[in-house]
Amino acid sequence: MYKALVIIGVLNSPQAMQVEDEKGPYEDIIQCYYRGAEMIKTLSDKLPIVHSYTICIDLKELLKEGNKKVKPTTKGLGA
Repeated sequence: MYKALVIIGVLNSPQAMQVEDEKGPYEDIIQCYYRGAEMIKTLSDKLPIVHSYTICIDLKELLKEGNKKVKPTTKGLGA
């Protein structure tokens, strides 16, 4: 299960903003990244976005007992 987060940089804003998805979580990481793209598209209709990035968090890894560090995944990114 993956949760989508979007980080955006907006024109004339001194700091980045984090936007959390309220529709997920998603079973497949591809669906998670697709949802991130949808969120960026919706936000770009309202804000002058100059930079954006989607992060998909693996909730199963995050919730494992004793897991002290969550490693970012590159699955589905062609890496």
